Amino acid sequence: MERGKAVGVVFDGLQTPGEGLVRAAKLPRLARATFRHASLSAAAIRPLGEAEKLAEITIEEPVNAIPEEAIAALGELGTLRKLTLRGVAIGEDEEAALKNRLPRVIVVLEPPSAAGDEPRSTAQMPDKVQSVW
Repeated sequence: MERGKAVGVVFDGLQTPGEGLVRAAKLPRLARATFRHASLSAAAIRPLGEAEKLAEITIEEPVNAIPEEAIAALGELGTLRKLTLRGVAIGEDEEAALKNRLPRVIVVLEPPSAAGDEPRSTAQMPDKVQSVW
């Protein structure tokens, strides 16, 4: 790993938070975290509070709705600047909770990724972004 480069981790299929999540949160240059097909909970989010430079979280097609306590845990992450929700169905209540709990965070809603799609930034694919606030 090159010196000074930001680090990103992917938690694919995470069902219960464990030692790997805790260790990843302690990486000194952790800047991005992605939860793909994961079961989201406050317990899965809170360890990321240890990451001093975490600025971006992506949640891709979670296996459950995002619970209120997980939204509250996201709000406790002081360094978070961008939250991308890809393939996440959120209702008015969840949207209001996100806006209230994450007032300084850019929230991007995207449709589900098509099979075989390469991950790309929203700047490269503005036609696929459903909503940003």
